[in-house]
Amino acid sequence: MLISLPFVWDEHEQPYDYARYSSFGIKFLLEKHGFEIIQQQKTNNGVEVIFQLINAYIYKKLCTKNRILRFITICTFCASINILGSFFAFLLPRNNDLYLDNVILAKKL
Repeated sequence: MLISLPFVWDEHEQPYDYARYSSFGIKFLLEKHGFEIIQQQKTNNGVEVIFQLINAYIYKKLCTKNRILRFITICTFCASINILGSFFAFLLPRNNDLYLDNVILAKKL
């Protein structure tokens, strides 16, 4: 089984976003129900998570239904923030306590 679970992110798949599982919580639940964790990885476990959240905020607040304005917003604001986030992620150390998602490969025993 391959699963991806959000951790630090805005509500999505509304209204069905019921729970956020820490890496320890999801590992516990999977093992409790007879799964063996083959691989577990945290995505964007560094300063880029902060830039992703800023991007999500800007996108939701500035984007409109107007396709041209939405394109301009994405190209100017969001792209610039992604570039800045990548730059700082290169310079700063990783932080396994702050991450966007858990990606887990598991098999049923």
